[in-house]
Amino acid sequence: MVGVAEVVVDTGGNAAESETGGGNLNVVPKDGGNRFKVYAIGNFTNHGLTSGKVPDSLLARGSASDQKSVKRVYDSGIGVGGPVLKDRLWFYSANRWWGSQNPIANNYFNKTIGTLFYTPDLSQPAYVDQPFKDYGGRLTWQAAAKHKVTISENYQRDCFCYSFSGGTRFHQKPHRATSTGHVDDAGDVELHADQPAAGAGGVSLLHQLESFLSYPDPSRRGETPLDAISVLELSTGYTYGMVPTTSIIRDENEDNFQERLSMSYITGSHAVKVDSRRTRPGLTPSASQRPRLPTHSAIRCRSR
Repeated sequence: MVGVAEVVVDTGGNAAESETGGGNLNVVPKDGGNRFKVYAIGNFTNHGLTSGKVPDSLLARGSASDQKSVKRVYDSGIGVGGPVLKDRLWFYSANRWWGSQNPIANNYFNKTIGTLFYTPDLSQPAYVDQPFKDYGGRLTWQAAAKHKVTISENYQRDCFCYSFSGGTRFHQKPHRATSTGHVDDAGDVELHADQPAAGAGGVSLLHQLESFLSYPDPSRRGETPLDAISVLELSTGYTYGMVPTTSIIRDENEDNFQERLSMSYITGSHAVKVDSRRTRPGLTPSASQRPRLPTHSAIRCRSR
């Protein structure tokens, strides 16, 4: 995890910032520093490291002899950070590429795609392809000894390509999505110079998601046209063509906005911390219909 400095797990006695009780994870991102550093990670496996042996009982029922469960699995990332202005302004960029390709046993791409007929291409076994990309940048400004402001931006792309397929169906249509996140974080801000035990912090988050059925991509082998229909072969129970539902995959935009402000005061053996959170989710299935989910607000207080 090239973008994470540490992960803190709370199992009880959570702080006021915790939205719920029980277990909570606090993921702290890297900030950069006064030295240029590079972090990298890489993991990979493919079909050459898996066994595709099929038992005799399935071979007797017509299964192909070699049915590997993994085509490719990978996870790689690189992080770069350093100073923009020494002791005052730092940057950090974390980027990650990961995904998997998993074959579907005894299932194949369609040679006659775009027609009402299914002709299995025995040279091209069917598989589910799920690639993910994440590009992130973060600036940290140390305005004063107890004043820190950070701004981060993330852009993500993914594809649930052929993911609505299975043993009795195969749909050669990717479902792609893009996501952007913008975070402003003001943490450990001193309220009064003569009261160092008093502090405040705040976070605002804007998350935008665009999910859509993609148009055919020439770089991919035989994608189903957008005007195709779903076909069910009654003699075999096999479904091909377009995915036979629009309730899960559809063009939609989603904008989510969150903001949080926390304040604390410590004196002697007493401490009080108050946290306020406001969430405004939104979902836009189409340009002509823009429902908005209600805004949620909460205030929590913890003392000792």
